[in-house]
Amino acid sequence: MGSNAGHLVVFTAKGQDLWIRFGPPSMCYSVRDETEMLNVIQQLLAETALFAVVMRGDEWAGTTLIRRGEDVPRLGRNEVAHVVSWSGKYDQTIKSEAQA
Repeated sequence: MGSNAGHLVVFTAKGQDLWIRFGPPSMCYSVRDETEMLNVIQQLLAETALFAVVMRGDEWAGTTLIRRGEDVPRLGRNEVAHVVSWSGKYDQTIKSEAQA
């Protein structure tokens, strides 16, 4: 199968804000400091945390991290959540009930 994560990237915005991201569009997550950054990276690599990007059609509606085995945040009408894990083992696409 393989991973949809692409790359794991850590970057700053103007040397201020810290962000962690996977390769796909909109898979960015802001962290407060280096300690949180290292904690989130460890969880992503261990796949205890997964990225979840919610789309409404072609429009981005939100990005968050979820714990493996937990439900994605509640989806609105016509929303789809793309869950991506580091290895691809836990990747899934979840559609709102209106689309299911």
